[in-house]
Amino acid sequence: MGSEIAYVDPEELYLEEERLKKLKQNEEPLY
Repeated sequence: MGSEIAYVDPEELYLEEERLKKLKQNEEPLY
């Protein structure tokens, strides 16, 4: 069980990181 978690697609990881960055930017005021 959980063996599918052991392998993470690099592209998935990249997209997730980008998504989190966008969320952070949206939370913070830009001024």
